[in-house]
Amino acid sequence: MKARPLSETDSYVLFQEYEYVFLFDKDINNEIWKTYMVYGDATCGVIGLSNEWALIGG
Repeated sequence: MKARPLSETDSYVLFQEYEYVFLFDKDINNEIWKTYMVYGDATCGVIGLSNEWALIGG
């Protein structure tokens, strides 16, 4: 299964793969957050312009 990007800023990429959502820090080249969607795949996401928050839905 292939990861699908939901949102991206200059510092972060928010993406989903199957029922998981990941927040990846491009500056340190590392995953910094991961969550399992209780049921189904995330269909949308956004990272705030200040890079202080992210929101997922679906």
